Amino acid sequence: MDINTDELKFLLSHFEAPAFPRRISTQLSKNKQFTVYGLEEMISKFEESDFIDCKVNAYNYTGQQHNSSDSDDNGNGNGKKTHSYGIPTSLGDTTKLIQQRAMSEPIPSVIFIDLDQKKSLSKTRRKIKDTFVDEELEPTVIFSGNGYHIVLPIETDPAKYYCPRPDWDKNRLIPGRSEWLASVIAQDYKYGIPSNLSPANMFIRFAEQFLTSGKADLGHNPSVRSCMVRVPGSYNSKCIEKGAVDSEVTIVNRWNGQNKAHILFLINRFYYHVKETHEKRQKMMLNARKKRLQLEANNKFSGVLTIDTGTGALSSTVGADGFMLDPKMTEERIMEIIHKTHWYIELLFQIAIDDFRKRAVRLLFAPYMITIKRMNSDVVESLILNWLDRCDKVKPLDFDAIDLIRQAIDYTEDQMYLPLGEIKFKDQVPYLFAKLEIMSNRKRVYSGATGIMEGNN
Repeated sequence: MDINTDELKFLLSHFEAPAFPRRISTQLSKNKQFTVYGLEEMISKFEESDFIDCKVNAYNYTGQQHNSSDSDDNGNGNGKKTHSYGIPTSLGDTTKLIQQRAMSEPIPSVIFIDLDQKKSLSKTRRKIKDTFVDEELEPTVIFSGNGYHIVLPIETDPAKYYCPRPDWDKNRLIPGRSEWLASVIAQDYKYGIPSNLSPANMFIRFAEQFLTSGKADLGHNPSVRSCMVRVPGSYNSKCIEKGAVDSEVTIVNRWNGQNKAHILFLINRFYYHVKETHEKRQKMMLNARKKRLQLEANNKFSGVLTIDTGTGALSSTVGADGFMLDPKMTEERIMEIIHKTHWYIELLFQIAIDDFRKRAVRLLFAPYMITIKRMNSDVVESLILNWLDRCDKVKPLDFDAIDLIRQAIDYTEDQMYLPLGEIKFKDQVPYLFAKLEIMSNRKRVYSGATGIMEGNN
């Protein structure tokens, strides 16, 4: 086993200078990032980990936070910190706050795509050429053992656009930096800006889904401070554990080192997407409000409550797979049936897992506790954080737990969506569902006393 120095230099050439210092992670570091200051030190650290799970951050090291004494701060600007919410008094104030955020964060210099399906690879490469109007534009494609990492350098210099305009400046092209474009994002944050809001992160995550036509890994959330790319010549521990013959990370397609994807071709699509998403969210919030009012009325026994056992949806009419609750039932009996319907969420909350953690928070716990249980957001944050702490002992988390939880809570409170239903959950993670079914047969845990039913508003 060995890392090819030329291949490593080639990968580093995709990233914004300087190449060092730069953050990396390995199996030995339990996927936690740490800083190296030169190529030889980087290769040495990879060797210490037997070249297993060697990753390099596509974005530059920003230095330790001066206001943090936390030893876990790895210099990516995302160390543990106190979160605060700006409370703007007008759309103009919100726009200014978003501009300040955009000015303080790194420029999107790389689009990083995590693609699991090989059949989507050729279509993604084709869409990249069409989107950026360049038949010679080729991203670097890295076979990761389980799928493909696509690395595409981004050009943000207006003078390097094929038809340069003298009246343009760089801030006009970068997400959130111009007043008009910041105001497009601001329309969703009239009542307070989440502390984790990042226009640049919004852009590169949109780019990943747009260029793959929605085929990218939904659990992948790259950011302009943490974007970990597997190193060619290293080995994927997941493949090794499965006994796969082909676990070496290799380059299967190469960027030519010259043609960059100019951000201007994608930035207008991004803002159209932001506006379209805002309009859809408004409609969803209106529908969610109607459902919430109906749910509250049902809980007061003013009607009949229906639970769809397949999707987990609650409504006032009987569905094909639903069953009705007698309006004369006690509230305790109604909650018992609700918990039986979402038994898999209750059981999952009782165990620590090494996978599916991010999706569990977004798709199960946050909507279950807030939409179904009507629990206070502070209580929800504390409960989920404790669960993630337990999961961290099984396998270290590779994401900011607090940021993830607060994003999930904010999104759930905005849209009041329901948790993933039993059938969809089984389809997404059959191995985990089977494990919970075994637990269910053994323990028959349908009472809130052992799960998260006891959380109060």
